Amino acid sequence: MKTLNSYINEQHNGSKFADEVKYSNADFNKWMKHLTDNKLTDDIVVSEEEDLTLIYLLDGKTKKLKHIATYNKKSEVLSCDDIKLFGNEIK
Repeated sequence: MKTLNSYINEQHNGSKFADEVKYSNADFNKWMKHLTDNKLTDDIVVSEEEDLTLIYLLDGKTKKLKHIATYNKKSEVLSCDDIKLFGNEIK
């Protein structure tokens, strides 16, 4: 079985992230609800793949997606470069 980093590197254009933090499923669901409640889903695109949730930011000018984070639901680990994007739920 491949590691999460290997999977991301092979399948998602080499995305690597500086931070990996524990982020409970409950907190991740709160963050997702915040996106929906505040109508931010036009700027942030979420893709579900098995136990992974891939999070992309849509560039308004170029209309290209930038892979900004990956959440592993099974291990409850969030990988990203900017933890601040995920609010105060991080412990």
